[in-house]
Amino acid sequence: MYDSESNSDKFTSRKLVLKEGEWLERYIEVFLKLSGFKTIRNLRINMDKRNYSDITHEFDVVAKLNGIRPIYVECKDVNYFNKSLVDAFVGKLTDVDWSGAILVTSNLSQNSLIRYKNYCDRKCITFFDGNTIDYFLEDIASKETNLERQQFIADKLGIQLPDENRSIFLRIFNWFKRRLIKTNNY
Repeated sequence: MYDSESNSDKFTSRKLVLKEGEWLERYIEVFLKLSGFKTIRNLRINMDKRNYSDITHEFDVVAKLNGIRPIYVECKDVNYFNKSLVDAFVGKLTDVDWSGAILVTSNLSQNSLIRYKNYCDRKCITFFDGNTIDYFLEDIASKETNLERQQFIADKLGIQLPDENRSIFLRIFNWFKRRLIKTNNY
């Protein structure tokens, strides 16, 4: 028999993931996937191929969509967040071609949130803490179609989606509009 009380201390959220903070990466990744982005977690890019020294960058989540450069996401599930974590992410971004960057931390005081959000804004990085990411993800989930979700994410990150994505949306919208007009005329 399994005794849940005697084994409760053995079952923690840390055992559900391979590395600390992985739950936060998965949390962000699922919303990007549900919005139609192709995602890769823990992507390692060897900079040696780009004529740098033997440097490898690892990105927690990379989201791709046809026609735009990748969106890089850095997740920090730490008790103490500091400026050096932002600077390290900025350093990695300088070596890659990107259209959007998101930095997420699990918890932060209100005073620190404002300070780091302003600092990230100056670096063209969208910054979220545990509370603000939930609001952002709820807004994404409230959109009915992938195209609406993609446009919402792009707008938040300041990314211009390619015309083909917008034209597909307009074609679908116009098709529904024509169908609605036809059904109302009969």
